[in-house]
Amino acid sequence: MKKISRLWILFFCLILLLTNLPVSAQSKELSILFTHDLHSYIDSKKQNSESVGGFARIKTIINQKKSEASNTLVLDAGDFSMGTLYQAVYSTEAIELRLLGLMDFDATTLGNHEFDYGSDGLSAMLTAAIQSGDPLPKLIEANIDWQNSDGQYTQQLKETLGKYGSSDYVVLEKGDVKAAVFGLMGESSASYAPTSGLTFFDISEAAKSIVEKINKNEEGIDIIIALSHSGTDSDKSSSEDEILAKNVPGIDVIISGHSHTILEKPILIGNTMIVSAGEYGQKMGHISLQQNDHGRWLAKNYSLIPVDESVEEDPEFLNTIEKFKSMRQEYLDLFGFDSYDQILSHNNISFTDQKSMYTENWEQPLGNLISDAYRYTVQEAEGANYIPITASFAPLGVIRTSLPEGDVTVEDVYSMLSLGIGPDHISGYPLVSVYLTGAELKSVAEIDASVSTLMNVARLYWSGIRSNFNPNRILFNRVLEVKIIDENGDSQELDDDKLYRVVTGLYSARMLSAVEAQSFGLLKLKPKDSAGNPIFDFDQSILKDQNGREIKEWFAVTKFLSSFPKENGISVIPDRYAATEDRKVVDTSRNIFALLKKPNKISLIILGIFLILIGIIYLLVRIFIKLIKRLRKNH
Repeated sequence: MKKISRLWILFFCLILLLTNLPVSAQSKELSILFTHDLHSYIDSKKQNSESVGGFARIKTIINQKKSEASNTLVLDAGDFSMGTLYQAVYSTEAIELRLLGLMDFDATTLGNHEFDYGSDGLSAMLTAAIQSGDPLPKLIEANIDWQNSDGQYTQQLKETLGKYGSSDYVVLEKGDVKAAVFGLMGESSASYAPTSGLTFFDISEAAKSIVEKINKNEEGIDIIIALSHSGTDSDKSSSEDEILAKNVPGIDVIISGHSHTILEKPILIGNTMIVSAGEYGQKMGHISLQQNDHGRWLAKNYSLIPVDESVEEDPEFLNTIEKFKSMRQEYLDLFGFDSYDQILSHNNISFTDQKSMYTENWEQPLGNLISDAYRYTVQEAEGANYIPITASFAPLGVIRTSLPEGDVTVEDVYSMLSLGIGPDHISGYPLVSVYLTGAELKSVAEIDASVSTLMNVARLYWSGIRSNFNPNRILFNRVLEVKIIDENGDSQELDDDKLYRVVTGLYSARMLSAVEAQSFGLLKLKPKDSAGNPIFDFDQSILKDQNGREIKEWFAVTKFLSSFPKENGISVIPDRYAATEDRKVVDTSRNIFALLKKPNKISLIILGIFLILIGIIYLLVRIFIKLIKRLRKNH
């Protein structure tokens, strides 16, 4: 009897103990839906004859997942703007940010492309968003170094972010879970925002400070999430978010934007999960988490949900989007287009897709077409006052998509070259005209051959020259020969000291300092005017049409496409653009003579340093051998 009584007493003690314990961390669960790099892709797009993406489908997914789990966060890791015609009214209407709010996104952060219109453009966009009265996502950014940022509009942006309610981190409560979410801008991302006027702290240092601050504030935080517009890379030394996870183990989840990476499963570093869902809203990331009894979180389920025809478009949200569509026409009216789907030409060519253009440095027919368009449109605009253009350049960094097969519309071309804004405060980078010496034209070719391996957005496509290079040669001495190719296809030698007229986009000109930094200052270009005077303000070199309007990169291509011979009333892209034209001749030989012939100053310096090091090593080995011999004699 006493034994039974003891058992009952033990049983009741256990019940009392369990009922007085705090709820186990293991019982807490959280669902996260995430996107990044949406780039204004609000409407669905045709891809391989199928409709993909679109905010109306994303809204359907959000509604569905929230109905399944009330503890659901919806987050975006930046670059929500810049990519389609919707961005044309970025500063005045803030369509992208407002739609994120209307889709029930809880928070987002700034990507480099939010600065494409400069810090003043970002300020104007945020002001427009506030004044709209629409629900807006929290905007978080933790690593702006305001003290050392001296851009013209830095103070204005700081004040506007304050009015918006932006902060370094925000606490979001979903059911019984309290999440601290903060935002970061990575080094690579910041380098692609030359007009921001801002300086950014190292993401690891900023994140350490934020995590310490969150823990110090004792707000009962269950999970810490970073919206990091920094990215991952196959080269681990350049994979910023993986480095972040190693340096700051207190972060539970990193939603990684900027690199447009698709991670079919999370990268797990310690207890930190890094997730990415790719670009343009074609997939939406979803991760279901459960907290263990140590307070860390484990992934119960992870998936990238295809945003395709299998997902029904939310009809109410389609109506919401429709209200914004007409706003784009105000922009198109400036260029004389009747509508965004106005057909410019017909395309029978399967151009390489933009993503594949990043894999290898080969000549690309699409790049040829774009650079040819720059020359053609400038010649048309200048008419009788045309000054011959020796070469035109289009960097890979401004090419956002490829041209589709079939009918090519105004929106297709705009989406391909959608970046930036000019001093006219109108969407689209304008063309600029500068002069370079023959020697500097060779350096441009070397940027393509060498710097683009370190900074792939610097890969160049051109019209008017031919470059012969070997990617296996010493860095910054890969180009063997550069020649001018005239309108008849004949080649001419470059005169190192002669000035040649060159046309490119404003983005290329502004990125020169970043390109020089990647070459460690070994490749220098000093754009000049026709008299040979250095140009310091590229805004003064912008090309304009006869009405005094900036010639935008994308508009130049529309003019070129419309100029081709017509079939059934529609111009057709010529078959010549189906193949390469030896504008880039790539020699992959590893023969020692091929690798060392025609050394330039840089190559000779590198070889000299290498030989000196070999000599030092040889002397050290000799000294070491002599010391060993002496020691043996003494013993």
